[in-house]
Order: sequence, then C-alpha cells, then structure tokens
Amino acid sequence: MMQLGGLLMMASMAMACTSPERGMTVMAHRGASGLAPESSLFAYQEALKLPVDYLEGDVQRTKDGILVLFHDGHLGSDTDVELVYPDRIEEPIETFTWEELAKLSSGKWFNRKHKDLAQTRFDQARILPLEELLKTLDPQKGPGLYLETKRASAHPGVEQQTVALLRKYGWLPLSPNATQPRVLIQSFEKDSLERLRVLEPSLPRVLLVAPMEVASLGADGVLSYAKALNAYGVGVHSISCTPWNLGAWQNAGLKVHAYTLNNPWQFFVMKRLGVDGIFTDRPDRLVDYLERKSP
Repeated sequence: MMQLGGLLMMASMAMACTSPERGMTVMAHRGASGLAPESSLFAYQEALKLPVDYLEGDVQRTKDGILVLFHDGHLGSDTDVELVYPDRIEEPIETFTWEELAKLSSGKWFNRKHKDLAQTRFDQARILPLEELLKTLDPQKGPGLYLETKRASAHPGVEQQTVALLRKYGWLPLSPNATQPRVLIQSFEKDSLERLRVLEPSLPRVLLVAPMEVASLGADGVLSYAKALNAYGVGVHSISCTPWNLGAWQNAGLKVHAYTLNNPWQFFVMKRLGVDGIFTDRPDRLVDYLERKSP
C-alpha cells in the first residue's frame, strides 16, 4: 500500500483537475469481511444491515460442480482443513466435493484473529454456495451483486454456470432503466471476461488489473484491453489511482473502482482523487465516512 504522504500528495494534485465530487459506490468486499468471517453468510448478513451498493464475492467451483463463494485457491488460510483433512491441506478447492467442503468451518480462524469482534456463532460459519446467497436476496431491491470469476481457468465453464444462476434467480436480464447495474462481474483473467462478453453482452464487465500490470502497460495499455472487452470499468489497487491514470480511464467512460481500503484516511484520499467506488472489508466505516443512513 502506498504511504500516506504519497497518496495525500496525489490527492492534492488532483483537487484542481477533478470534476465535482462523484457519488461513491460502496462494495462490501466478501461481505462485511472485517466484521464477520469472509464470504460467509454471516458476513453478507452484516453487509445487508448497511446502505452498501454491492455485495462482492469470488466465485469458484467444487469437484462436483457447485459454485461457492471463496477467495483463495487453497483452503488452509480460511478454514480448519488441517483438522478435518490433514493430508489434503495443499489441494486446491476444485478437488473437493461440496459434501467434503460442507464439513469445514470457515469461522474459527476469524475468532482467533479478531478477538475484539469474535462471536461464538461464527464458529458455525461454513463455505457458502452462491445459490444459497442468491436465495436470500431480492434482485429488484437492496444491494446489487459484484461477482468475480476467481481462478476461472481452473473452473472451465464457470461463466456459463454463473450466468445461468443469475437468470434463475431473476438478476438477469438487467433492467435498462436502472440508475446503476444490479449485477457487475469482474476478473483478472481477460479470457474469462471475453467469454462473458460473448455469453451475456449486457452484463457489465470490470477488468481487474494488478499494480505491476498497470505499471507495465501504462494507463493507455490498460485502456486498450478494457476497450477490447467493452468493459464497464477497471478495478485497480489504490496505488494505481494516480490522477493521470484516473483521467485516462474516466475520460474514456470507464468506472474506476479501487481495492481494498478500510480506513477513513484512505477513503478521504480516494474521494479527493475522484475514484468511482471502493471495495472495503469495513463497509460500516465507509458508509459512516460518506454519512449515509442505514436502510
């Protein structure tokens, strides 16, 4: 993460050239993952208590074809796999069936790491199927969905399955009259976004770009990839949110969403720079900073 001084300097540079303050889009990253075990039903329930714009989640697939919300390729960082399957700690998530994954706790680690936020009920957190989350949401009101095809190359056909579930639960087709899309889909993998472009052209796509790739390609190189994908926007690390990058992308009509920021001074800097949205593990802090009222 860029140091405070550098970001504040960029914000000062941008103040004279940014347009009037934009409405900030709030993405609850893996749910309210700073308040409850990430990507669990508890985390999404906490986010639903807040006036957030989107619930964000990473889509992967089990060995037997169930789409689940889980970030890492391996299970060791966020579950008790070492206790339940001690000989399979290094195996990727797609080698496990849903029945096997359902035996894992994804919450005990949170209670150990965040003792100030720990709750006994979090011990019951489990890996969450995408369909289970969709069953709890209203596609017409409340927060939208902001999904990422995670490690898509390891899950052939994940795009088709994701789109099919969104259709099943009424999230697609999108309403042409909405002030902002009810569903966004993002990926670091350009091939995945291209498959989505062909499969469901109306579904807004966001190109995720790592800082080293932004540095290598430059603003124009990133813009070239985004245009080829007919992207809705780009998702970039805050360190890549320089005034010149933002100017190039936003002037071309792209939304710029910064990841993943959790502190008020970071919100201040990103707002002054003029980013369009922020991914945050602490949506409670961001909506407080923006002075939004709870639903």
